Amino acid sequence: MIQEGVIKMVFKKKQSILSIIISILLLFIALIPLFISNKYLIVITFILVFLIILNILFERYTIKEHFLSIRRGLFKNRYNIYDIDQINMTKSIEGNSMLEIVSKGELVEKVSPIEEREFIITLIRINPKIKLNNSNRLHEYEKVRNLIIAREKLNNIQNKVHKIARYNKVWYI
Repeated sequence: MIQEGVIKMVFKKKQSILSIIISILLLFIALIPLFISNKYLIVITFILVFLIILNILFERYTIKEHFLSIRRGLFKNRYNIYDIDQINMTKSIEGNSMLEIVSKGELVEKVSPIEEREFIITLIRINPKIKLNNSNRLHEYEKVRNLIIAREKLNNIQNKVHKIARYNKVWYI
């Protein structure tokens, strides 16, 4: 566990063309009640469409300390990174790559950050025990994970050596 200050990073979702098209279609659907001229229906439709578009287009992933917060529109989920077992590469309906986050043996979230590499490396820096599956690209990150683990072991050894050196220095004075 590397503790180099508090890590806080915010990652944005990759926007697909399909999600933008769906948002535009929903906006046009919201205009239909204007022709019916029902005030209540117009207000309710605009509010629902606004919430759906907000949920589709505004997705953020925040890593702070050892928690991963996923905000989709008005909804927010928070996960302990130490509970994450593995990350799997998968494809979305649009054909974009997505990351499945598995915690305690169960799929908890599917995310698609723009800075996928930095997102994975940040998670691995906090929890080096995360396994990466289903992709050659993810297996490349295994090398980074091994480097992080080796660096952590080296830091632990250096800390022990410094403690021994300070202890022996006190006895010689």
